[in-house]
Amino acid sequence: MSQEWKNQYLRAIIERRGYLLKSKQEKSKLLDEYCQTTGQNRDYVIRKIQDKGYLSSGFEKEKKYKYDEEFKQTLIRIWEIFGYPCGQALERLLKSTTAWLRIRESIEIPDEIVQKLKEITSSTIDLKLRDEKEGKHRDSR
Repeated sequence: MSQEWKNQYLRAIIERRGYLLKSKQEKSKLLDEYCQTTGQNRDYVIRKIQDKGYLSSGFEKEKKYKYDEEFKQTLIRIWEIFGYPCGQALERLLKSTTAWLRIRESIEIPDEIVQKLKEITSSTIDLKLRDEKEGKHRDSR
């Protein structure tokens, strides 16, 4: 029994027999059947199934990003207005001055982005501004 055949058999269990949609007891029965047929270790097979690269693209979830490019550009603009503060300081500023920015700086910020600006954490701010900060650091040398 070749490894290729075992992989095809496992893929058939996952895709055709709906392994991912089954209850825990039904999954256990399918695993028992597969392990008995192929002689593979149960823990190995479970890890193999859980490996996202193994499953076909039809089962992979598409990652949805909360903070898109429009949000990032708005964040960069606000960061520049406040004089390039660190993520923690910018987080505090965003929670209290977003409405002021809309009026004082005449920035058009959609309500959806305003809500995201109020919810974002300092670590996410630092992550989103990482490339910009590195560019500013290089320019100041």
